[in-house]
Amino acid sequence: PEIGLLTQLRKLTLSLNQLTELPEEVGRLTELTDLELDRNQFTALPRVIGQLSKLKYLSLHTNAIKEIPPEIGQLRMLENLNLQDNHLTALPPEIGQLAQLGMLSLGSNHLTALPPEIGQLAQLGILHVNHNQLRALPPEVGQLTQLRSFATQGNPDLAELPLSLGTIPGITYLDIYDTRIPQRVANALLASTRALRDREADSDLPRRLGVWKAALDAEAPALAHIEDFEVSEKLSINEWLTRLEKCPDFRGNQKEMARIVLGILESLKNHPEFKEQFFAQVETNLGCCEDRAAMSLNEIYTAYLIATTENPPLELLAGVAKTLALRKVVMGALAGTEGQGESVEIYLRHETALRERLGLVTAIQSGRYTDIGRDLPENALIAAVESNYLDELFDLPIFQTIAEKDPGYRESYERIRAQFTDKQEEIAKGLSDQAHKNQSDQLKYEFNQAVRDLQRNWLQTKNIQPSR
Repeated sequence: PEIGLLTQLRKLTLSLNQLTELPEEVGRLTELTDLELDRNQFTALPRVIGQLSKLKYLSLHTNAIKEIPPEIGQLRMLENLNLQDNHLTALPPEIGQLAQLGMLSLGSNHLTALPPEIGQLAQLGILHVNHNQLRALPPEVGQLTQLRSFATQGNPDLAELPLSLGTIPGITYLDIYDTRIPQRVANALLASTRALRDREADSDLPRRLGVWKAALDAEAPALAHIEDFEVSEKLSINEWLTRLEKCPDFRGNQKEMARIVLGILESLKNHPEFKEQFFAQVETNLGCCEDRAAMSLNEIYTAYLIATTENPPLELLAGVAKTLALRKVVMGALAGTEGQGESVEIYLRHETALRERLGLVTAIQSGRYTDIGRDLPENALIAAVESNYLDELFDLPIFQTIAEKDPGYRESYERIRAQFTDKQEEIAKGLSDQAHKNQSDQLKYEFNQAVRDLQRNWLQTKNIQPSR
Protein backbone atom coordinates (compact mmCIF):
# COMPACT_ATOMS: atom_id res chain seq x y z
CA PRO A 1 0.00 0.00 0.00
CA GLU A 2 2.90 2.35 0.72
CA ILE A 3 3.56 2.58 -3.00
CA GLY A 4 0.65 5.00 -3.16
CA LEU A 5 2.74 7.54 -1.28
CA LEU A 6 5.07 8.00 -4.27
CA THR A 7 2.80 10.59 -5.79
CA GLN A 8 5.57 12.29 -7.81
CA LEU A 9 6.87 9.07 -9.36
CA ARG A 10 7.17 9.27 -13.13
CA LYS A 11 8.52 5.84 -14.10
CA LEU A 12 7.82 2.49 -12.46
CA THR A 13 9.44 -0.75 -13.64
CA LEU A 14 8.36 -4.01 -11.99
CA SER A 15 9.23 -6.43 -14.78
CA LEU A 16 10.68 -9.92 -14.24
CA ASN A 17 8.99 -10.62 -10.93
CA GLN A 18 6.19 -12.98 -9.90
CA LEU A 19 3.55 -10.36 -9.24
CA THR A 20 -0.04 -11.49 -9.58
CA GLU A 21 -1.86 -8.21 -8.99
CA LEU A 22 -1.36 -4.48 -8.58
CA PRO A 23 -2.53 -2.79 -5.39
CA GLU A 24 -5.34 -0.29 -5.74
CA GLU A 25 -2.98 2.37 -4.38
CA VAL A 26 -1.18 2.44 -7.73
CA GLY A 27 -4.04 4.64 -8.87
CA ARG A 28 -2.62 7.45 -6.73
CA LEU A 29 0.52 7.70 -8.88
CA THR A 30 -1.03 10.36 -11.04
CA GLU A 31 2.32 11.74 -12.29
CA LEU A 32 3.33 8.38 -13.74
CA THR A 33 4.27 8.44 -17.45
CA ASP A 34 5.96 5.03 -17.84
CA LEU A 35 4.73 1.76 -16.35
CA GLU A 36 6.53 -1.51 -17.18
CA LEU A 37 5.05 -4.73 -15.80
CA ASP A 38 6.45 -7.27 -18.25
CA ARG A 39 7.06 -10.94 -17.44
CA ASN A 40 4.98 -11.30 -14.32
CA GLN A 41 1.89 -13.37 -13.52
CA PHE A 42 -0.87 -10.80 -13.82
CA THR A 43 -4.26 -12.12 -14.88
CA ALA A 44 -6.06 -8.77 -14.81
CA LEU A 45 -5.53 -5.04 -14.43
CA PRO A 46 -7.22 -3.05 -11.66
CA ARG A 47 -9.77 -0.49 -12.79
CA VAL A 48 -7.74 2.21 -11.06
CA ILE A 49 -5.35 2.01 -14.01
CA GLY A 50 -7.64 4.57 -15.60
CA GLN A 51 -6.61 7.14 -12.98
CA LEU A 52 -3.06 7.31 -14.39
CA SER A 53 -4.06 10.09 -16.74
CA LYS A 54 -0.49 11.11 -17.66
CA LEU A 55 0.63 7.63 -18.66
CA LYS A 56 2.38 7.53 -22.04
CA TYR A 57 3.96 4.08 -22.01
CA LEU A 58 2.31 0.94 -20.65
CA SER A 59 3.94 -2.45 -21.19
CA LEU A 60 2.43 -5.71 -19.92
CA HIS A 61 3.89 -8.26 -22.29
CA THR A 62 4.35 -11.87 -21.18
CA ASN A 63 1.74 -12.15 -18.46
CA ALA A 64 -1.55 -14.06 -18.26
CA ILE A 65 -4.01 -11.18 -18.61
CA LYS A 66 -7.42 -12.31 -19.82
CA GLU A 67 -9.18 -8.98 -20.18
CA ILE A 68 -8.56 -5.25 -20.19
CA PRO A 69 -10.90 -3.06 -18.11
CA PRO A 70 -12.90 -0.40 -19.96
CA GLU A 71 -11.10 2.22 -17.85
CA ILE A 72 -8.17 1.81 -20.24
CA GLY A 73 -9.97 4.35 -22.41
CA GLN A 74 -9.27 7.07 -19.83
CA LEU A 75 -5.53 7.02 -20.66
CA ARG A 76 -5.92 9.79 -23.22
CA MET A 77 -2.15 10.54 -23.31
CA LEU A 78 -1.06 6.93 -23.85
CA GLU A 79 1.30 6.57 -26.84
CA ASN A 80 2.56 2.99 -26.58
CA LEU A 81 0.59 -0.01 -25.33
CA ASN A 82 2.25 -3.44 -25.30
CA LEU A 83 -0.10 -6.33 -24.45
CA GLN A 84 1.83 -8.99 -26.33
CA ASP A 85 1.92 -12.59 -25.10
CA ASN A 86 -1.09 -12.66 -22.80
CA HIS A 87 -4.43 -14.52 -22.79
CA LEU A 88 -6.67 -11.82 -24.24
CA THR A 89 -9.72 -12.99 -26.18
CA ALA A 90 -11.22 -9.54 -26.82
CA LEU A 91 -10.55 -5.82 -26.45
CA PRO A 92 -12.98 -3.36 -24.87
CA PRO A 93 -14.50 -0.84 -27.28
CA GLU A 94 -13.01 1.90 -25.08
CA ILE A 95 -9.67 1.13 -26.71
CA GLY A 96 -10.79 3.52 -29.44
CA GLN A 97 -10.61 6.44 -26.99
CA LEU A 98 -6.78 6.37 -26.85
CA ALA A 99 -6.43 9.40 -29.08
CA GLN A 100 -2.62 9.65 -28.84
CA LEU A 101 -1.83 5.95 -29.23
CA GLY A 102 0.94 5.42 -31.78
CA MET A 103 1.85 1.77 -31.19
CA LEU A 104 -0.40 -1.11 -30.19
CA SER A 105 1.18 -4.57 -29.73
CA LEU A 106 -1.33 -7.40 -29.38
CA GLY A 107 0.71 -10.31 -30.70
CA SER A 108 0.53 -13.82 -29.20
CA ASN A 109 -2.90 -13.62 -27.57
CA HIS A 110 -6.19 -15.42 -28.30
CA LEU A 111 -8.03 -12.62 -30.07
CA THR A 112 -10.72 -13.74 -32.51
CA ALA A 113 -11.78 -10.22 -33.55
CA LEU A 114 -10.89 -6.56 -33.18
CA PRO A 115 -13.51 -4.00 -32.13
CA PRO A 116 -14.57 -1.58 -34.88
CA GLU A 117 -13.63 1.25 -32.52
CA ILE A 118 -10.00 0.52 -33.34
CA GLY A 119 -10.54 2.65 -36.43
CA GLN A 120 -10.79 5.71 -34.15
CA LEU A 121 -7.07 5.55 -33.26
CA ALA A 122 -6.13 8.49 -35.45
CA GLN A 123 -2.43 8.50 -34.47
CA LEU A 124 -1.82 4.75 -34.66
CA GLY A 125 1.29 4.01 -36.72
CA ILE A 126 2.15 0.47 -35.64
CA LEU A 127 -0.44 -2.27 -35.16
CA HIS A 128 0.74 -5.80 -34.38
CA VAL A 129 -1.95 -8.47 -34.12
CA ASN A 130 0.28 -11.37 -35.10
CA HIS A 131 -0.15 -14.90 -33.69
CA ASN A 132 -3.78 -14.68 -32.65
CA GLN A 133 -6.95 -16.42 -33.84
CA LEU A 134 -8.37 -13.64 -35.99
CA ARG A 135 -10.80 -14.74 -38.67
CA ALA A 136 -11.52 -11.28 -40.08
CA LEU A 137 -10.52 -7.65 -39.67
CA PRO A 138 -13.04 -4.84 -39.23
CA PRO A 139 -13.21 -2.53 -42.25
CA GLU A 140 -12.52 0.34 -39.84
CA VAL A 141 -8.84 -0.69 -39.91
CA GLY A 142 -8.75 1.13 -43.22
CA GLN A 143 -9.45 4.39 -41.35
CA LEU A 144 -6.04 4.30 -39.64
CA THR A 145 -4.57 6.99 -41.87
CA GLN A 146 -1.25 7.14 -39.97
CA LEU A 147 -0.64 3.40 -40.14
CA ARG A 148 2.79 2.38 -41.43
CA SER A 149 3.39 -1.09 -39.98
CA PHE A 150 0.73 -3.81 -39.82
CA ALA A 151 1.70 -7.31 -38.65
CA THR A 152 -0.97 -9.99 -39.12
CA GLN A 153 1.22 -13.09 -39.43
CA GLY A 154 0.30 -16.21 -37.52
CA ASN A 155 -3.48 -15.94 -37.92
CA PRO A 156 -4.13 -19.07 -39.99
CA ASP A 157 -7.85 -18.38 -40.51
CA LEU A 158 -7.40 -14.78 -41.65
CA ALA A 159 -8.16 -14.64 -45.38
CA GLU A 160 -8.77 -10.96 -46.26
CA LEU A 161 -7.40 -7.49 -45.72
CA PRO A 162 -9.47 -4.30 -46.01
CA LEU A 163 -8.63 -3.01 -49.48
CA SER A 164 -8.82 0.53 -48.11
CA LEU A 165 -5.36 -0.11 -46.65
CA GLY A 166 -4.08 0.59 -50.15
CA THR A 167 -5.09 4.23 -49.77
CA ILE A 168 -2.88 4.82 -46.71
CA PRO A 169 0.40 6.20 -48.11
CA GLY A 170 2.43 5.59 -44.96
CA ILE A 171 2.18 1.79 -44.95
CA THR A 172 5.62 0.34 -45.64
CA TYR A 173 5.31 -2.99 -43.84
CA LEU A 174 2.62 -5.63 -44.13
CA ASP A 175 3.33 -9.15 -42.83
CA ILE A 176 0.88 -11.90 -43.82
CA TYR A 177 3.10 -14.93 -43.11
CA ASP A 178 1.05 -17.97 -42.02
CA THR A 179 -2.35 -16.52 -42.98
CA ARG A 180 -4.71 -17.33 -45.85
CA ILE A 181 -4.27 -13.87 -47.34
CA PRO A 182 -2.91 -14.24 -50.90
CA GLN A 183 0.56 -12.76 -51.27
CA ARG A 184 -0.57 -11.01 -54.45
CA VAL A 185 -3.10 -9.03 -52.40
CA ALA A 186 -0.47 -7.86 -49.93
CA ASN A 187 1.91 -7.03 -52.77
CA ALA A 188 -0.78 -5.04 -54.56
CA LEU A 189 -1.62 -3.06 -51.42
CA LEU A 190 2.04 -2.25 -50.77
CA ALA A 191 2.52 -1.28 -54.42
CA SER A 192 -0.46 1.04 -54.12
CA THR A 193 0.87 2.74 -50.99
CA ARG A 194 4.32 3.17 -52.51
CA ALA A 195 2.80 4.61 -55.69
CA LEU A 196 1.11 7.24 -53.53
CA ARG A 197 4.48 8.13 -52.00
CA ASP A 198 6.29 8.10 -55.35
CA ARG A 199 3.73 10.52 -56.76
CA GLU A 200 4.93 13.13 -54.27
CA ALA A 201 8.58 12.08 -54.18
CA ASP A 202 9.86 14.73 -56.59
CA SER A 203 8.77 17.49 -54.24
CA ASP A 204 9.23 15.44 -51.07
CA LEU A 205 12.89 14.52 -51.58
CA PRO A 206 14.36 18.06 -51.23
CA ARG A 207 12.20 18.61 -48.15
CA ARG A 208 13.18 15.23 -46.71
CA LEU A 209 16.88 15.87 -47.30
CA GLY A 210 16.42 19.20 -45.54
CA VAL A 211 15.02 17.38 -42.50
CA TRP A 212 18.03 15.08 -42.36
CA LYS A 213 20.44 18.00 -42.73
CA ALA A 214 18.68 19.83 -39.91
CA ALA A 215 18.98 16.72 -37.71
CA LEU A 216 22.76 16.79 -38.19
CA ASP A 217 23.01 20.05 -36.24
CA ALA A 218 26.24 20.88 -38.08
CA GLU A 219 27.42 21.86 -41.53
CA ALA A 220 25.83 19.30 -43.81
CA PRO A 221 26.98 18.14 -47.26
CA ALA A 222 25.23 19.91 -50.13
CA LEU A 223 24.20 16.68 -51.90
CA ALA A 224 23.74 18.69 -55.11
CA HIS A 225 24.76 15.67 -57.19
CA ILE A 226 21.48 13.94 -56.31
CA GLU A 227 19.69 16.40 -58.60
CA ASP A 228 21.41 14.69 -61.55
CA PHE A 229 20.37 11.18 -60.55
CA GLU A 230 17.87 9.14 -62.54
CA VAL A 231 14.23 9.52 -61.50
CA SER A 232 14.16 5.91 -60.28
CA GLU A 233 17.21 6.58 -58.11
CA LYS A 234 15.58 9.64 -56.55
CA LEU A 235 12.46 7.61 -55.81
CA SER A 236 14.56 4.93 -54.13
CA ILE A 237 16.39 7.47 -51.96
CA ASN A 238 13.12 9.13 -50.96
CA GLU A 239 11.56 5.80 -50.03
CA TRP A 240 14.67 4.68 -48.15
CA LEU A 241 14.73 7.87 -46.08
CA THR A 242 10.98 7.59 -45.44
CA ARG A 243 11.49 4.20 -43.83
CA LEU A 244 14.60 5.16 -41.93
CA GLU A 245 12.71 8.05 -40.35
CA LYS A 246 10.49 5.46 -38.69
CA CYS A 247 13.39 3.53 -37.15
CA PRO A 248 14.02 3.79 -33.40
CA ASP A 249 17.49 5.27 -33.98
CA PHE A 250 16.12 8.21 -35.96
CA ARG A 251 13.71 9.01 -33.15
CA GLY A 252 16.30 8.58 -30.39
CA ASN A 253 19.69 9.33 -31.94
CA GLN A 254 19.00 11.62 -34.88
CA LYS A 255 22.30 13.46 -35.00
CA GLU A 256 24.52 10.39 -35.31
CA MET A 257 22.19 8.63 -37.72
CA ALA A 258 21.97 11.76 -39.89
CA ARG A 259 25.77 11.99 -39.96
CA ILE A 260 26.04 8.42 -41.25
CA VAL A 261 23.20 8.58 -43.77
CA LEU A 262 24.24 11.95 -45.24
CA GLY A 263 27.82 10.71 -45.46
CA ILE A 264 26.65 7.68 -47.42
CA LEU A 265 24.61 9.83 -49.81
CA GLU A 266 27.54 12.23 -50.30
CA SER A 267 29.88 9.33 -51.14
CA LEU A 268 27.67 8.31 -54.08
CA LYS A 269 29.18 11.24 -55.99
CA ASN A 270 32.72 9.87 -56.24
CA HIS A 271 32.40 6.11 -55.75
CA PRO A 272 30.54 4.61 -58.73
CA GLU A 273 31.02 0.99 -57.65
CA PHE A 274 29.61 1.71 -54.22
CA LYS A 275 26.77 3.71 -55.80
CA GLU A 276 25.75 0.64 -57.81
CA GLN A 277 25.91 -1.52 -54.69
CA PHE A 278 23.95 1.06 -52.70
CA PHE A 279 20.97 1.19 -55.05
CA ALA A 280 20.91 -2.58 -55.47
CA GLN A 281 20.79 -3.02 -51.69
CA VAL A 282 18.21 -0.29 -51.12
CA GLU A 283 15.82 -1.49 -53.80
CA THR A 284 16.07 -5.09 -52.59
CA ASN A 285 14.84 -4.05 -49.16
CA LEU A 286 12.15 -1.52 -50.04
CA GLY A 287 9.49 -4.21 -50.09
CA CYS A 288 10.07 -4.81 -46.39
CA CYS A 289 9.48 -3.08 -43.08
CA GLU A 290 11.31 -0.14 -41.57
CA ASP A 291 13.30 -2.56 -39.41
CA ARG A 292 14.53 -4.17 -42.63
CA ALA A 293 15.47 -0.68 -43.81
CA ALA A 294 17.49 -0.31 -40.63
CA MET A 295 19.17 -3.64 -41.23
CA SER A 296 19.92 -2.67 -44.83
CA LEU A 297 21.46 0.55 -43.52
CA ASN A 298 23.87 -1.55 -41.48
CA GLU A 299 24.67 -3.64 -44.57
CA ILE A 300 25.21 -0.52 -46.66
CA TYR A 301 27.27 1.07 -43.89
CA THR A 302 29.85 -1.72 -43.87
CA ALA A 303 30.22 -1.48 -47.65
CA TYR A 304 30.44 2.31 -47.37
CA LEU A 305 33.27 2.17 -44.85
CA ILE A 306 35.26 -0.24 -46.98
CA ALA A 307 34.67 1.78 -50.15
CA THR A 308 35.56 5.16 -48.67
CA THR A 309 38.33 4.28 -46.20
CA GLU A 310 41.77 4.38 -47.76
CA ASN A 311 43.75 1.33 -46.63
CA PRO A 312 41.11 0.17 -44.12
CA PRO A 313 42.78 -1.27 -41.00
CA LEU A 314 42.46 -4.97 -40.33
CA GLU A 315 40.68 -4.21 -37.04
CA LEU A 316 37.89 -2.54 -39.02
CA LEU A 317 37.64 -5.48 -41.40
CA ALA A 318 37.52 -7.87 -38.46
CA GLY A 319 34.58 -5.91 -37.05
CA VAL A 320 32.84 -6.07 -40.42
CA ALA A 321 33.47 -9.82 -40.57
CA LYS A 322 32.01 -10.37 -37.10
CA THR A 323 28.95 -8.38 -38.08
CA LEU A 324 28.46 -10.52 -41.19
CA ALA A 325 28.94 -13.69 -39.14
CA LEU A 326 26.31 -12.61 -36.60
CA ARG A 327 23.79 -11.93 -39.37
CA LYS A 328 24.26 -15.41 -40.79
CA VAL A 329 24.01 -17.09 -37.39
CA VAL A 330 20.89 -15.24 -36.21
CA MET A 331 18.97 -15.22 -39.47
CA GLY A 332 19.88 -18.87 -40.03
CA ALA A 333 18.56 -19.80 -36.59
CA LEU A 334 15.31 -17.92 -37.24
CA ALA A 335 14.76 -19.11 -40.81
CA GLY A 336 11.24 -20.44 -41.21
CA THR A 337 10.31 -19.84 -37.57
CA GLU A 338 9.11 -16.23 -37.61
CA GLY A 339 7.52 -13.69 -39.88
CA GLN A 340 10.03 -11.56 -41.72
CA GLY A 341 9.52 -8.51 -39.55
CA GLU A 342 9.93 -10.45 -36.30
CA SER A 343 13.15 -12.09 -37.50
CA VAL A 344 14.64 -8.73 -38.42
CA GLU A 345 13.58 -7.18 -35.12
CA ILE A 346 15.12 -10.06 -33.16
CA TYR A 347 18.32 -9.73 -35.18
CA LEU A 348 18.56 -5.98 -34.58
CA ARG A 349 18.05 -6.50 -30.84
CA HIS A 350 20.98 -8.91 -30.77
CA GLU A 351 23.15 -6.77 -33.01
CA THR A 352 22.73 -3.66 -30.88
CA ALA A 353 23.09 -5.64 -27.62
CA LEU A 354 26.33 -7.32 -28.75
CA ARG A 355 27.78 -4.34 -30.59
CA GLU A 356 30.34 -3.42 -27.93
CA ARG A 357 31.14 -6.94 -26.75
CA LEU A 358 31.95 -8.21 -30.23
CA GLY A 359 33.25 -4.99 -31.76
CA LEU A 360 30.56 -5.00 -34.46
CA VAL A 361 30.49 -2.37 -37.20
CA THR A 362 26.95 -1.01 -37.38
CA ALA A 363 25.17 2.23 -38.17
CA ILE A 364 22.22 1.40 -35.92
CA GLN A 365 23.54 1.83 -32.40
CA SER A 366 20.66 1.98 -29.96
CA GLY A 367 18.94 -0.90 -28.23
CA ARG A 368 15.45 0.46 -28.86
CA TYR A 369 14.03 -2.73 -30.31
CA THR A 370 11.09 -4.37 -28.62
CA ASP A 371 11.60 -7.52 -26.57
CA ILE A 372 9.18 -9.93 -28.20
CA GLY A 373 10.20 -12.88 -26.06
CA ARG A 374 11.99 -14.89 -28.75
CA ASP A 375 15.62 -13.92 -28.22
CA LEU A 376 18.44 -16.40 -28.80
CA PRO A 377 21.04 -17.34 -26.12
CA GLU A 378 23.71 -14.63 -26.27
CA ASN A 379 26.60 -16.81 -25.15
CA ALA A 380 25.87 -19.26 -27.95
CA LEU A 381 25.72 -16.41 -30.46
CA ILE A 382 29.06 -15.03 -29.28
CA ALA A 383 30.69 -18.45 -29.51
CA ALA A 384 29.33 -18.99 -33.03
CA VAL A 385 30.57 -15.59 -34.20
CA GLU A 386 34.04 -16.14 -32.73
CA SER A 387 34.20 -19.53 -34.45
CA ASN A 388 33.07 -18.35 -37.89
CA TYR A 389 34.07 -14.74 -38.42
CA LEU A 390 37.51 -15.50 -39.92
CA ASP A 391 35.85 -17.14 -42.92
CA GLU A 392 33.84 -13.95 -43.44
CA LEU A 393 37.01 -11.88 -43.10
CA PHE A 394 38.94 -13.93 -45.64
CA ASP A 395 36.03 -13.74 -48.10
CA LEU A 396 36.21 -9.93 -48.18
CA PRO A 397 37.93 -9.00 -51.48
CA ILE A 398 39.63 -6.09 -49.73
CA PHE A 399 41.34 -8.50 -47.32
CA GLN A 400 43.14 -10.30 -50.15
CA THR A 401 44.08 -6.94 -51.68
CA ILE A 402 45.62 -5.77 -48.41
CA ALA A 403 47.40 -9.06 -47.80
CA GLU A 404 48.96 -9.07 -51.27
CA LYS A 405 50.64 -5.76 -50.51
CA ASP A 406 52.89 -7.75 -48.19
CA PRO A 407 55.75 -9.16 -50.34
CA GLY A 408 56.05 -12.27 -48.18
CA TYR A 409 52.35 -13.06 -48.45
CA ARG A 410 52.29 -12.34 -52.16
CA GLU A 411 55.25 -14.64 -52.78
CA SER A 412 53.64 -17.48 -50.82
CA TYR A 413 50.30 -16.97 -52.56
CA GLU A 414 51.88 -17.01 -56.02
CA ARG A 415 53.79 -20.18 -55.13
CA ILE A 416 50.59 -21.94 -54.03
CA ARG A 417 48.75 -20.80 -57.14
CA ALA A 418 51.59 -21.99 -59.42
CA GLN A 419 51.61 -25.41 -57.75
CA PHE A 420 47.91 -25.91 -58.27
CA THR A 421 48.07 -24.58 -61.83
CA ASP A 422 50.65 -27.27 -62.61
CA LYS A 423 48.46 -29.94 -61.03
CA GLN A 424 45.46 -28.68 -63.01
CA GLU A 425 47.39 -29.06 -66.25
CA GLU A 426 48.49 -32.58 -65.32
CA ILE A 427 45.00 -33.93 -64.67
CA ALA A 428 43.82 -32.60 -68.03
CA LYS A 429 45.72 -35.39 -69.75
CA GLY A 430 44.00 -38.65 -70.57
CA LEU A 431 40.91 -38.33 -68.34
CA SER A 432 37.24 -38.51 -69.24
CA ASP A 433 35.22 -35.33 -68.90
CA GLN A 434 33.55 -36.50 -65.68
CA ALA A 435 36.79 -37.72 -64.13
CA HIS A 436 38.48 -34.45 -65.07
CA LYS A 437 35.64 -32.46 -63.48
CA ASN A 438 35.80 -34.48 -60.26
CA GLN A 439 39.56 -34.07 -59.90
CA SER A 440 39.35 -30.41 -60.88
CA ASP A 441 36.75 -29.76 -58.18
CA GLN A 442 38.93 -31.53 -55.63
CA LEU A 443 41.93 -29.41 -56.64
CA LYS A 444 39.90 -26.22 -56.27
CA TYR A 445 38.89 -27.28 -52.79
CA GLU A 446 42.50 -28.06 -51.83
CA PHE A 447 43.67 -24.75 -53.31
CA ASN A 448 41.09 -22.79 -51.30
CA GLN A 449 42.10 -24.63 -48.13
CA ALA A 450 45.77 -23.88 -48.76
CA VAL A 451 44.96 -20.19 -49.26
CA ARG A 452 42.88 -20.21 -46.05
CA ASP A 453 45.85 -21.62 -44.13
CA LEU A 454 48.10 -18.96 -45.64
CA GLN A 455 45.63 -16.22 -44.67
CA ARG A 456 45.35 -17.49 -41.10
CA ASN A 457 49.12 -17.68 -40.70
CA TRP A 458 49.60 -14.22 -42.18
CA LEU A 459 46.93 -12.75 -39.92
CA GLN A 460 48.68 -14.18 -36.86
CA THR A 461 51.92 -12.43 -37.85
CA LYS A 462 50.02 -9.13 -37.87
CA ASN A 463 48.99 -9.63 -34.27
CA ILE A 464 45.35 -9.04 -35.14
CA GLN A 465 43.32 -10.82 -32.51
CA PRO A 466 39.88 -9.18 -32.72
CA SER A 467 37.83 -10.48 -29.85
CA ARG A 468 35.09 -9.33 -27.51
